[in-house]
Amino acid sequence: MSSGGTDLPSAPRELKAVIVSARFVTLSWNPPEKVNGRVLTYSVFYRQEGSERERVVNTTGSRLEEVNIGGLTPDRTYFFRVLAYSVRGRGVSSDLLKVTTKPEVHVPGPPQKLKVIPTSPTSLLVQWSQPEHSSGAIQHYNMFYMEGDSAEEHHVVTSDLEYELVGLNKFMEYSVWVVAVNQNGPGSSTEEVVCRTLSDVPSEPPQNVTLEASSSTSVTVRWEAPPREGRNGIITGYKLRYRKRDRRGERRGDTVTTAGDRRLYTLVGLERQSVYQVRLWALNVNGSGPPTEWYTVETYENDLDESQVPDMPSGLKARPMTDTITVSWNPPRNQNIMVRGYTIGWGKGIPDVYTQLLDGKQRFYVIEGVEPNSEYVISLRAYNDMGDGRPVYVSVRTKEIMAPEPISPLIPPVGLMAIVLSSTTVVVYWTDTTLSK
Repeated sequence: MSSGGTDLPSAPRELKAVIVSARFVTLSWNPPEKVNGRVLTYSVFYRQEGSERERVVNTTGSRLEEVNIGGLTPDRTYFFRVLAYSVRGRGVSSDLLKVTTKPEVHVPGPPQKLKVIPTSPTSLLVQWSQPEHSSGAIQHYNMFYMEGDSAEEHHVVTSDLEYELVGLNKFMEYSVWVVAVNQNGPGSSTEEVVCRTLSDVPSEPPQNVTLEASSSTSVTVRWEAPPREGRNGIITGYKLRYRKRDRRGERRGDTVTTAGDRRLYTLVGLERQSVYQVRLWALNVNGSGPPTEWYTVETYENDLDESQVPDMPSGLKARPMTDTITVSWNPPRNQNIMVRGYTIGWGKGIPDVYTQLLDGKQRFYVIEGVEPNSEYVISLRAYNDMGDGRPVYVSVRTKEIMAPEPISPLIPPVGLMAIVLSSTTVVVYWTDTTLSK
């Protein structure tokens, strides 16, 4: 039996251009030598010489091995390749086919000296000059642009030799090209020019912020970068503002700044058994973005012992269902020893076939994907920087899948009888044999 990539279709054969025009090409090919099933469709990828952006057309209908590709530019070279899809997936690509479209003498040549200049975080100024050969009066220009890796084309029409694109996304790359149009139609396109809009301050704060008291005088702050679409540039740093809340409600604060690749920072020199609030900002070359909300944490009254591993967790319980087990527990009874987290393990008949690391503040965990009516052994141990503590175990059996109660078949009633009482009234009688006597 074959497996893996050997089950996929081989490359389509003898890819060739049947018709070559100024603005379209008709391609045909022969099916792959090896398919392992039925070809569902073909994907034809093509790109213009000098561009890395590939477009794709999928074949449909009865003639799967032929496709007409339009919207091409006259007198330009294109590269085509084709691959097959079967029920097993995407096959091997054919070799590249190089095709040059025919020139079109009665339409304008490409506009000259195309430039794209970023003018703001959301705008680009596009400038060009007239074609060298216009073959008549230029009626207008079609300007096309695409965002990043998107396959969606946008275009605008203008009679001027410049156009400002507005409402764009911040710090985003755009590909731009321009086509001149005369009385005979659109001419040759310029080469694509890629330009990025300017950066701006981040529009979203850091995310997934957590605080953890790491000692009586320190707090560890963890976070992740803002979502990509909210960075608006390269993140160069993070600003952390922290303040202490005293009993009179007064707050005294300080600010620290970290590098842009940091995702963790430990605040030190804090006071024992004190409540602190922390918030963060993301920074780039333009400034700081919006802050997170205030997060609260309390330092320990006394430093916890981390010269030894934690004791066993207490109060371990497991509640089984047919396909899940909910496990709950309490911290070790000796709470003078530091607990950084927990390791839970489980398996059918034996523990620790599967394991999962959990946060030190977590008190329950749902094990999913277990089998019904099966015996599982669950282990739980606390750990700190010295290592894992002794485990505690519990065994449970998951519940059976209960078969649905049989449904009694419907049996037609018997003894049907109708008595006419008047011109508009009939009484109907019958016996239902499914009712209990």
